[in-house]
Amino acid sequence: MTPDQLTFHKQEIAKVSDSGWIGPTYSPICSPTIMVDKRDDGSGERKMRMVVNYQALNAPTIAPEFPLPPIQTILELLGGAKYFSTLDLEAGFHQIRMAKEDQWKTAFRSVLGLFEYRVMPFGLKGAPATFQANINAYLQPLLGKGVIAYLDDVLIYSSDLSGHVSLLRQVLSIFLRHQFYPKFRKCKFARQTIPYLGYTISATGIKPAEDKIAAIRHWPVVLENET
Repeated sequence: MTPDQLTFHKQEIAKVSDSGWIGPTYSPICSPTIMVDKRDDGSGERKMRMVVNYQALNAPTIAPEFPLPPIQTILELLGGAKYFSTLDLEAGFHQIRMAKEDQWKTAFRSVLGLFEYRVMPFGLKGAPATFQANINAYLQPLLGKGVIAYLDDVLIYSSDLSGHVSLLRQVLSIFLRHQFYPKFRKCKFARQTIPYLGYTISATGIKPAEDKIAAIRHWPVVLENET
């Protein structure tokens, strides 16, 4: 690791340890970690995240199957909706606890020692299916009836404001009961235009998000005689 990466690595280990997400272990297996740069948020400040490479663990794993809702189906459900809210769950997969007898399998090595996850980490082969199955089970009575869940991105939609507030209360009540906690600074409430899954959604229609269009607009022009 570079000095910068080492500093970020130590900070990340301290943060997730304080959160109770990891703990020390003596597991007979372990996976390596790397530090990767986060996407630039416009602040100009370099940010990183720690990634555990679970390839060796995933290779023999038989993962559960659970489908993600198709994007096209999601968009088709939004016809007639005028009010939209999005809920972004705090740390997503980490809100599901690992079974105690399986925690040792998630062990990873660090310059600070050997640690294992107490919560479901990112990178496990079965993590997306497990998370989707859980959130679908919690929101089942409301799915397709004003509520959509695509992993940890939850969309609430309705044709009138009073119905929208009622749906919001129901969803937040379900989350509280099951100890799913939104990151409220990233949530958006009762908007008439809102971004969701790479699209801009409004009462007047659905279109690709501006940043997706901009990437195409700024695609470099290649001359025919270039090789």
